[in-house]
Amino acid sequence: MDNLIKNKPTLKEFNYLRGIGIFLVVLGHSFPFIDETNISIYKYIHSLIYSFHMPLFIMISGFFAYKILNINSFKEYREFISNKFKKLMIPYFTISFITIPIKLLLNNFSERKVVPSEILIDIFFYPWNNPIIFFWFIYVLFLIFLFAPLVIKMNKYVVLILFFTLSSLKIDNITFMGISTIFNYSIYFFVGIYIREFYMKKREEILNFKFNIANSIFLILIPSIIFLLNISLNFQNIFSNMLYILKSFLGIYISFIICILICRFKKHNILSSSLNTLSKYSFDIYLLSWFPQIFSRILFSQILNLNYNFVVLISLLLGFTPIIVSKYFLRKFNITKKLLLGIV
Repeated sequence: MDNLIKNKPTLKEFNYLRGIGIFLVVLGHSFPFIDETNISIYKYIHSLIYSFHMPLFIMISGFFAYKILNINSFKEYREFISNKFKKLMIPYFTISFITIPIKLLLNNFSERKVVPSEILIDIFFYPWNNPIIFFWFIYVLFLIFLFAPLVIKMNKYVVLILFFTLSSLKIDNITFMGISTIFNYSIYFFVGIYIREFYMKKREEILNFKFNIANSIFLILIPSIIFLLNISLNFQNIFSNMLYILKSFLGIYISFIICILICRFKKHNILSSSLNTLSKYSFDIYLLSWFPQIFSRILFSQILNLNYNFVVLISLLLGFTPIIVSKYFLRKFNITKKLLLGIV
């Protein structure tokens, strides 16, 4: 494992995977008042995206959390957590605080109205009540990083069984510090960690795998059909929760197969170049896309009441404007890089 960590290749397939993931995040946030729309295709796309896109990001985070494996002292642990705090929590708090006056000013237009007296408590202790609701991911990921170096010392099968069980139970009533979310999502993080060694050993074989009709049906077509059928989860019990986990892994698997196929294209093409750009600025987009997309929803949907299809398209396009803002402004200055983007 140490040799795999030291000789770190450029994993272009994971760049593509991260690019696909952030595209799905922006697309998923482009449907205003989705529960109220009567456009069934949008509801289907939204449901499909939300069935696996955050497990995808958490699994990628686990895959690249290889430094955890070499933490053997409190000093190393402290340095690791300090680095993660700077990368994740500094932008979390900075942008959350910037958002407070904006949310209060636009409270009448908000889908989730904020309570001024509770907003600071929510930011610090209730990530799902953050002014930017999807910032729960940053908060929860940091807490996973807090305990992962300790858990990783346990037998990996015990760890996987433990977190699979917790995820299957789907405990949703502990909102304090996102504890329920940690229970539900940690399985993807640890699967990401544990598959890294196998993947790095077999990477060339996987990337050069020859697809024929028989194995294509088995590896691509059947899982894709199962996933696209969007398994109904109408009954709430442990089996439906297991189906949700299955659907999440199927979504991740299909996305990865797509990335392998993209790797086989010619080196310089629009698709791979676009995904590389999205990957490079994925965290910037995640942190900042709320601002243009909220502007889009309020102006074009709630004030001007324009056609829903137009609103979705504009919101999607505006969701990627942080790339321009980051490239030409925020990444130019150390203070904005550190406070807003977590670039250490």
